[in-house]
Amino acid sequence: MPERIRNLAEPFLKLRARESYRYRTGQARRPDLGALYGEAGELFQEASITRIQRRLAGATGEEEQGYRFILEFLVNGRVAKTAAEDLEQRLIWVANASVEAESVGRIAVRTVPQALATTPSADQRRMIDRAWHDGLEDLEPIFQKTVDREHDVVRELGYGDYVEARELLTGIDLRGMARAAEAFLADTEDLYDDLMGRYLVPLAGVDPLDATRGDMYRVRWGEPYRHIFPGKGMVDTISNGLRGCGIDLEAGGRLRVETEGGFSQSQRTFWQPMDVPNRVVVVAGANEGWLGYARFLRSLGEGLHAAHTSPDLPLEFRWMGDWSVSFGFGLTLRHLVSTPEWLEEHHGLSGDDLRDYLVFAGYMELMTLRAWAGRLIYELELHSGGDVGGKAPLFAERMSEATGFRHDRRGYLWNVEAGVAVARKLRGAAFGALVVEYLVDRYGPAWFRDREAGSALLEMLSSGRRFTAPQLAMQIAAKPLRLDRLRERIEAQIG
Repeated sequence: MPERIRNLAEPFLKLRARESYRYRTGQARRPDLGALYGEAGELFQEASITRIQRRLAGATGEEEQGYRFILEFLVNGRVAKTAAEDLEQRLIWVANASVEAESVGRIAVRTVPQALATTPSADQRRMIDRAWHDGLEDLEPIFQKTVDREHDVVRELGYGDYVEARELLTGIDLRGMARAAEAFLADTEDLYDDLMGRYLVPLAGVDPLDATRGDMYRVRWGEPYRHIFPGKGMVDTISNGLRGCGIDLEAGGRLRVETEGGFSQSQRTFWQPMDVPNRVVVVAGANEGWLGYARFLRSLGEGLHAAHTSPDLPLEFRWMGDWSVSFGFGLTLRHLVSTPEWLEEHHGLSGDDLRDYLVFAGYMELMTLRAWAGRLIYELELHSGGDVGGKAPLFAERMSEATGFRHDRRGYLWNVEAGVAVARKLRGAAFGALVVEYLVDRYGPAWFRDREAGSALLEMLSSGRRFTAPQLAMQIAAKPLRLDRLRERIEAQIG
């Protein structure tokens, strides 16, 4: 990568990280994206992108991979710079707006997920969800413009078909992954229907035929299992549990865990790389219950990946690259909330209680994976041409079929991230499953007690994002990534 681009990119990444952290922790009510991207100077100009495109065309091996990573970063940055005002309005709405739900009252937008999760009444949940979608409808023109801008930027840079362009930039066979996602949905349909029938009435008080998107939050809340994972002492429990394999939560002082209650805008846990690998922050929001632990473990795994990345790697292999690798390492730790040996040792579960919880945990993982699979299929159709606004019914159909919860068509542009990011979540899930399988096969199901397992995991983390998830999978286990590995694991867990 030309040194000029590298010298511009690293200060920008650090500044963007700081602004993101301030916004997400509630220290800033709005992110000044316009100023942020304005200060980037020539970094995201077309000339910079063209230079990297030329270099990429003549590169091979690791040099080619580095150029590809920086090219995707520059294209995404240009998209964000072009749509900065629209993105800012969306973030301001999330942080500051509220909605009026009939028979419930006014609710801050950022707390709607929590309200849906903690509201026992199905009727009230529908009121809350409807009010949220009413507010979302007002932002539809902004969302449409954001998608249109992304398509325009990709086209102006000389790429034709949007999906094909993203395949070239990411190196991911998006269409092939969508076919695998369709197969995953078909192969898990019967199991998922059985689990929906088992849990919907006791957890959400609704029949499967009547379940809507708002009920998903109530089901995921997992009321009967919350006592297993007390919020108090969560970080100490996890720290003590990982100490057996030699993993230090502070990564030698490079990672800081912040545990202020209600600290983040959404009260959700997140991680933020501030200066890879020297400074990484994991913020623990609402951390009670299985979901609080799962989110913290995933963020911790991603944070540890950044903090253990070799400082000798060039910028493109520390900050950029295939983030499904980081996501997969996060899911590797997240899987501890579904590991019988961990649950017995650190949460006192055994016998029927353990078996009952493991079935619920399998259901939760399958719900998430099916939602990602459905979204990937939908987003490729969204980006395949035609009127963006006309894709709303398709969204409702795809997501309702994938999750079993009826979705409102007005949410069709919510959570649509640049670059078909959901593909990386699915790939990260497949990578995380492979890492867990490797650790269990080599060191046993209680790998978290084994020093050698910890050393092996830390060695994996040190490669940063030098390799893509499929490349690293072959290095670790000499196996390709497969979504059906996730299905097999869930089926074995449920029994």
